Amino acid sequence: MSRAEMQALGWKELDVLLVNGDAYVDHPAFGPVLLGRWLVTHGFRVGIVAQPRWQSPDDLLVMGRPRLFVGVSAGALDSMLAHYTAFRKKRHDDAYTPGGKAGARPNRACLVYANLARQAFPGLPVILGGIEASLRRTTHYDFWTDSLRRSILLDAKADLLIYGMGELAMLECARRLAEGKSLHGIDGTAWLAKVDENNVPVDLPEEWLDLPRMQLPSHEAVQAEATELLRLTQMLEQQVHRQNAWAQQMVGDRALVLAPPARPLTTEEMDKIYALPYARAAHPRYREPIPADEMLRTSITSHRGCGGGCSFCSLALHQGRRISSRSQESILAEARKLVAQSRRGQVAISDVGGPTANMWQAHCALDDATSAKAEPGARPSSRCRRSSCCYPTVCKSFITPQMQHVGLLREVAALPGVRQVRVASGVRADLALNDPEALAAYTGEFTGGQLKVAPEHCAARVLDLMRKPGMEVFEAFLQSFVEQSRLAGREQYVVPYMMSAFPGCTDEDMHELARWLQERHWSPQQTQCFIPTPGSIATAMYYCGRNEDGEEIYVARSDADRLRQHRILMPDFGRMPERGGHADAEDASEGHHREPRRENTTERWRDERRSADGLASRHEGRRDFREDRMPPFPRFDDERESAPRRDFRHPDRDGFRKPGFRQDVDKPFRPRPFPDAARDDDDGRPFRKDGFRPRRFNDRDGSEGQDAWKRPRPFARFDDEQDEAPRHDFRRPDRDGFRKPGFRQDADKPFRPRPFPDAARDGDEAPQARPSFRRDAQDERPFRPRGDRFVDREGEEGRRPFRPRRDDDGQPFRKDGFRPRRFNDRDGNEGQDAWKRPRPFARFDDEQEGAPRRDFRRPERDGFRKPGFRQDADKPFRKNSFRRDGKPAFGSRRRDRGFDGPALNDDEE
Repeated sequence: MSRAEMQALGWKELDVLLVNGDAYVDHPAFGPVLLGRWLVTHGFRVGIVAQPRWQSPDDLLVMGRPRLFVGVSAGALDSMLAHYTAFRKKRHDDAYTPGGKAGARPNRACLVYANLARQAFPGLPVILGGIEASLRRTTHYDFWTDSLRRSILLDAKADLLIYGMGELAMLECARRLAEGKSLHGIDGTAWLAKVDENNVPVDLPEEWLDLPRMQLPSHEAVQAEATELLRLTQMLEQQVHRQNAWAQQMVGDRALVLAPPARPLTTEEMDKIYALPYARAAHPRYREPIPADEMLRTSITSHRGCGGGCSFCSLALHQGRRISSRSQESILAEARKLVAQSRRGQVAISDVGGPTANMWQAHCALDDATSAKAEPGARPSSRCRRSSCCYPTVCKSFITPQMQHVGLLREVAALPGVRQVRVASGVRADLALNDPEALAAYTGEFTGGQLKVAPEHCAARVLDLMRKPGMEVFEAFLQSFVEQSRLAGREQYVVPYMMSAFPGCTDEDMHELARWLQERHWSPQQTQCFIPTPGSIATAMYYCGRNEDGEEIYVARSDADRLRQHRILMPDFGRMPERGGHADAEDASEGHHREPRRENTTERWRDERRSADGLASRHEGRRDFREDRMPPFPRFDDERESAPRRDFRHPDRDGFRKPGFRQDVDKPFRPRPFPDAARDDDDGRPFRKDGFRPRRFNDRDGSEGQDAWKRPRPFARFDDEQDEAPRHDFRRPDRDGFRKPGFRQDADKPFRPRPFPDAARDGDEAPQARPSFRRDAQDERPFRPRGDRFVDREGEEGRRPFRPRRDDDGQPFRKDGFRPRRFNDRDGNEGQDAWKRPRPFARFDDEQEGAPRRDFRRPERDGFRKPGFRQDADKPFRKNSFRRDGKPAFGSRRRDRGFDGPALNDDEE
């Protein structure tokens, strides 16, 4: 992880550098850590870079250039699956990242990390591995972009790809590079090669000439015909299961060569790998817990591989169908280590299992017979051609000694310091029914109240597409489980795993499953929507729309169709709890169902969401729904005018928080965003009595929006509005009455918006009690106080009546001399509290001189916190130019929207 750790081990350089998309947890469940320990055991110096920053290769350069190669892995999950849900929504968590935070790895991590490795170490071999590279080794369908992609080996421009479990292949790569040999021809790897005139890859190992060859459909053929992807996936599945065939796929003028898969590890090799000195803890540099570490810390892996061969599962393509099991002694030794590492000397082991717990020590009798007849050192092969060991029925040659697994669990539970042992990885129901004694033990001794079982569905045709046994098997398992739990005197439950939107599953099938669950009073929460992950048979069926026999099937492709099926089982999925359930769920509870609709389901789903929120539909044909609602704006008293008014809302938001403005019926509608400048007609003059006032709109939840909008009237303390002359309230165009008032002026003069507070101006003729921007409309009389129009938020009249400003002698401000306002400094010397003083202009005594003085402030700031400078009235106005570019040297741009031109004196005005 760092240069200091290398020095502590006495290493001057690395042989292998592994780049990983997961956090560094020294546990055998994390693949790169296991491979690193495996290589170190064989004499290689290995460094791990966990979750590097992908903006630059600096994190890869911390430990220097490795001697042999760089290994790249996206982590325990495909990076796209780790980032996005079944409905292509961004995930907010990542179990393999400190703190469970998402975003520590990039999308398509293998491609990004491979590019970083080439930038950091030019000319060094780059080898891909892990689940992401393994499932994308040939042409595959990418669900998140809804397109076909070629092999990840070409996009990453790597030298080699290791597919499947990589212990043997990784070790062989390190040995060959150390000896200066070629990497081509290693079992369990793939590479690109040129072809000769017969389309045969050049430089093939000589021993491969006698092996079976599988010609996969080319990338161009899969692009041209969708069904070729299904045939390609089926051939890959057979190539992995046969173990003795190599495959070739043409991509343009080059060949993608797939070596025969690596052989399964023996029991001795499995014991050796899991006996390595793992710390079973996260790296000490992490300050936050890692959720995956918390979950896997007390679990024990007993075997690899799964013989189920379900069409939606990638284990058959990655780990294979053959089971590699550890010995009982190795598992007991690991359980003792868990007890020794625990703080209290006791531990509760959460799981002793693998992909399926009751497949420990399982094996195929046909493979055993073939291995017995083979010569020593010969390549393993299989005579079995079944796609699954358990479908349509459990194969007679598939031997599963489940009582041996029960005996193992009892031995682990009897160890000193082990409080309890549970089977969290789940059991396969059809295998458990074949051994009632083992089923009784699983139920009565090793179930912690809940037992995980995956029937996935109840419709027969969907189960056939999934390669799952019929529902009668699960019914028999349930009956046996209930009986065994009753005999054991324990109240226990089965946790069924269900799946929606599987290829071939219709709405009728989902309603059938919903009725089946309702009959048993089940409300399952372990329901997942099918995600087409690369490399599986079900993904190929999803892409081409046909089953394995080539028959056309229904596929829920759009997110709306998939969400509709998912909500049949989980009505509240994706909604807030207070919004209630889904209509399809109500139909299912009454025993009814709906046929699949052919209209635009995305629009229908959006309309249902909006109607559940109390909002209007966006569809034009549902305007009557909008008219039936109560009016959303109930407090507008100016709607009682005789002139007809209409409520026009912003078209793109349709009254959704952003209102527009009303106008006369005989004028065309001009949508304006809110807030906008209030104008009565096209000439831009202010609104009159025959105009309108902008309406106040409610927030989404029915309230009046933010706290500033909750006042019955927007301006509470302007009491000078009792004049007989008509008054108009003009607000700043960019804020338009939103907490900051503007200023009134004569009706016959053009409107000049100014920010608040504005520059104080002298009057033209008559002495005034206030600056000239507060003038009467007829005879330039000073404003008289009035408090009837504007009230505060409690509904009372303004508290402070208007008082004219006076000078030190107690006289009103005159034309020939007024006091400029004192403004605060930015550093807070005066502070904003200085504005709240009763007399804001207290210490300017030089205004009593005979010469008239004026206060000129920056037009774009106009006296906002930063004082300007005065000069003689008979001199032209000169801007303050303290900067070389001629612009004023002070002020900011926060409140300069309300004034467009220079400051005016009285003569110019």
